[in-house]
Amino acid sequence: MECLIHSPSNLSWKHHQFKPAGLQSVHVGPGFIPINGRARRASVACLVVSTPGTKEGNTYAESSKPGSRNLDEAAQRKWRKMMKDIETSGSAVPILRSLRKRGEPLPRDLVLGTLVRFKQLKRWKIIAEIIEWLRCQHWWVFNEMDFNMLISAYGKQGDFERAERALRSMKRCGFSLNVVTYTALIEAYGRAGHYKKAESIFKRMQSSGPEPSVLTFQTMIKVLVEGKKFAEAEEIFHGILNDEKSIVKPDQRMFQLMIHMYKKDGKRDQAHKLYGEMVSRGIPISTVTFNSLMTSETDYKETGRIFNQLQHAGFRPDVISYTRLISTYAKARREESAQAVFDEMVDAGVRCVLFLVKSFYYRVMQT
Repeated sequence: MECLIHSPSNLSWKHHQFKPAGLQSVHVGPGFIPINGRARRASVACLVVSTPGTKEGNTYAESSKPGSRNLDEAAQRKWRKMMKDIETSGSAVPILRSLRKRGEPLPRDLVLGTLVRFKQLKRWKIIAEIIEWLRCQHWWVFNEMDFNMLISAYGKQGDFERAERALRSMKRCGFSLNVVTYTALIEAYGRAGHYKKAESIFKRMQSSGPEPSVLTFQTMIKVLVEGKKFAEAEEIFHGILNDEKSIVKPDQRMFQLMIHMYKKDGKRDQAHKLYGEMVSRGIPISTVTFNSLMTSETDYKETGRIFNQLQHAGFRPDVISYTRLISTYAKARREESAQAVFDEMVDAGVRCVLFLVKSFYYRVMQT
């Protein structure tokens, strides 16, 4: 059932325009949401908040009045209880509906903070559930940004049928489809394994618009790499790498995806060559870059060399770094070296399911 849709939205660009990089927050209705010093062209799902009613997150209008601290603390307690109830039940709508039944208001900041927090937790199913519920609430003004968030949530789940349905509803309501919409649809098709449909949308964007963004290229390359469509991914990557007129240039994420792809495809030399080009172009490297170089590596000496290079570059190994080094040592039946790396990981306080990692390399050594 289609619900009445009004404009402007609670999530519209009017309320969520990003400030230039370097600023710490943007104005959202009565409060502020910090952006961690980074400006992005994306939906509100990219925003980062702490909890509603705090100085770090949204600030209610009452914050400037006497006794505002008590009001803020009460709002935080209410929000945390609501989040805990949603986490426990696994569903958001019954909790939100119960608050409305008791006559308790649902401030816009509280709803936004809840959506953003679940985005941080990658709880896409709950995000989609909340937005679908909001579509039929007379007190929530729905618009283009809400649809983009909904399509993105379905895209992250690979639910292309619901993403398509939301897209059709968006068109019927007279909203224009933008780069965010199409990028979300590409991800939806990719996660569902419909690579040709994803490529078709991407090529249509290149030929007739809207112009693909950096995020669109990242998404398309990731879809192709995960689908083992290596030749197609390589064509897109090198197309913008070698095109001087291209507005979009490969960034850290794209380089790392391609390095990962070359290692998965057994092309070690090309992976290292691309790493060298990444450095020469001044593209920032990270722990993920070195993890990509360790992908599918079978030579424990080479893996150890990359691991040492990671540390000497001033980066901290994460659970993937340690696991890949342990794996190559275990497959080479170097029990003491594997145990030493495992102990180092524990001492470093790297969070992981320790017994799974340990049992993994012991099983490998017994085969």
